[in-house]
Amino acid sequence: MNQERKRNSKRSPLKLGKVADSGPKTFTSYWERGVECLLSGKCTQALPLFESAIKLRPDDVAGYMWRAHCYLDMKRYAAAAIDYRRSVKMDSKYVFGYPRLCLAKAYSKMGKYHLALAEYKSFMAEAPWPENTRKIFYGDNYKISFYSDCLAPLFKRMGKTREALWACEKALELTRGNKKRIGSIKRRMAKMILKNIRSKSPMWANPVT
Repeated sequence: MNQERKRNSKRSPLKLGKVADSGPKTFTSYWERGVECLLSGKCTQALPLFESAIKLRPDDVAGYMWRAHCYLDMKRYAAAAIDYRRSVKMDSKYVFGYPRLCLAKAYSKMGKYHLALAEYKSFMAEAPWPENTRKIFYGDNYKISFYSDCLAPLFKRMGKTREALWACEKALELTRGNKKRIGSIKRRMAKMILKNIRSKSPMWANPVT
């Protein structure tokens, strides 16, 4: 039995290697297979595929973004932050500012809350895309998620309870009477924030439009 396990353990890496190297060796093929593996929860298989894609096209931000997603899922937050930061430098407008949001998330996971907040500030201050495109991509659901799922928890971790309440209130303003979303945000508020506390808008805050 033990000998059989040893034989199987020796074979599996070879099989994984063959799968990773099969098919056409182009940026798109490596990237697509990497995305497929990552979305299936196979981070260890996805990582070398993204690395191969980056080698073939080192000036394409998509390779670094998806390798960073992979690092994030593997809880290698410092490595993820490096790739997200590189993506911001390469093209901060990529997917309408998405690299900054991801970089902020990586910083938050590392406990570097002030750096995370700085990225959120930059995201809110920038407007590098046409207004109509921004409205299409950042519909109300995205705005609600930004305030309630990104800013509010970060403020709470930083001990800024009043600012966290402000972020939740901004999310509530965008629900437009959606009872399901309202209930979800209010439950979050109840967990995070004590009663009888007034909200406080950050001095730097400009609404995401």
